[in-house]
Amino acid sequence: MAEELILIHHGIKGQKWGARNGPPYPLGADDKSVAEKKAASSHRSRKADTTQSDKFWTDERKANAKKVAKGVVITAAVVLAAYGGYKLSQMPVSDSREKLVDGLLSDYGGSSLARVGKLADQVDTSMVSSINHGNTGREGEINCAHTSMAYICNSLFGMNVVAQGFSGVDEASGMVTNGRSKKIFDVAFDGIKHIEPPKDGALTKSLSQLAPGSTGILRVRVKGGGGHFINYEKAIDGSVTLIDCQQRDSRTQIVPQTSRVFSFLSSMYTVTDMMDFSNATVGDKADEVFRYCVR
Repeated sequence: MAEELILIHHGIKGQKWGARNGPPYPLGADDKSVAEKKAASSHRSRKADTTQSDKFWTDERKANAKKVAKGVVITAAVVLAAYGGYKLSQMPVSDSREKLVDGLLSDYGGSSLARVGKLADQVDTSMVSSINHGNTGREGEINCAHTSMAYICNSLFGMNVVAQGFSGVDEASGMVTNGRSKKIFDVAFDGIKHIEPPKDGALTKSLSQLAPGSTGILRVRVKGGGGHFINYEKAIDGSVTLIDCQQRDSRTQIVPQTSRVFSFLSSMYTVTDMMDFSNATVGDKADEVFRYCVR
């Protein structure tokens, strides 16, 4: 019998040509390549870490962690607030603002810095009492325009002047007619802000219209007849002090709004004009006015 050569194909059922599962034979579950074993090991490691993390962060531990975090935030806020309060307490308290002064006349002295809107205890009592000290008799009783101007010169512009007594030269200057007038202030200073008082001219209501941190002059009508000029200081906190440099009695020279004297003045004065000098400067014709009013 002649020998026959037979070709028999050997393979795996379902296997497709070109789709290999390893070297020329199929791989079993334990016969993975090196790359496949590394990938499987990394996957198992990540899964184990997640499992351990889930076991550690129980609901109770999560709740406790949130409480601790909240406590830390509150503590930090309290510490920052306390530190901020401490820093503020170390800062100087400014009850009035500072004003740079321009246009000073060398003949009357003057400095380059002044304070606007003083508190009652910041007003220079010796300066106030000296402004009308040398004027005796009637000359020192009807010169309120001069005394109020002298206070502005000294307090706002750092000058060192006193008021002249009234002797009729106001009218002689040609700038004032029909008696003393607020016109002399507008000639001597630029930038005065005139504020219209309320219709009834009530003193307290009028002062409420003034800006905090301001200094100026009030023109008032006195109960029983006559007019008068007085100075005012309104501090940043809103408190008002009246200054009347014409007065001889120290109790009526510097009058805080909270005093009994202020209550009395409220019943005597009706405000007719309010002049805010906070942003005023010395005018070009100031010397024409000063020679009749201050020295």
